[in-house]
Amino acid sequence: MDRAKTLNLLDAMIESDGVVVLFNDSHPEVPENSWHDPYKKVIERYSEDDIERQRLRSPEWLKNEAILLASPFHQMERISIIERRFTAVERFSDRALSLSITSRERLGATADDLSSEIRELMAKFAVEGVVTEVVESTALIARRNSPL
Repeated sequence: MDRAKTLNLLDAMIESDGVVVLFNDSHPEVPENSWHDPYKKVIERYSEDDIERQRLRSPEWLKNEAILLASPFHQMERISIIERRFTAVERFSDRALSLSITSRERLGATADDLSSEIRELMAKFAVEGVVTEVVESTALIARRNSPL
């Protein structure tokens, strides 16, 4: 989407004291997340030819904070929580296929190969079919100027 245009449309739709919130999650570098780098490498291998992925990783791609600073929603704060989760091996395959760059629609026949490879990889990190992961969930809250 055109993020700047979308924020201008939201400015017209959201009440004056309303906010825009962008959510993200990440995996901190802790021992429980030793599975994460190998997992990312599998995803990257299956998506290396994806033009959208290349665009989002290019140095010209502006981060959301830069777009928000140039929008009506330029006052920002970030909050996050870090928690330990216990995730079934199968969910990692579902997670990989839920990404736009590795969706079944994008990968076609190789989607089943990705799914199998992810399940095989994650089984190495599982105890009784469950992988422990530490997740940081972040909300970037963007507001307009506060009325005086």
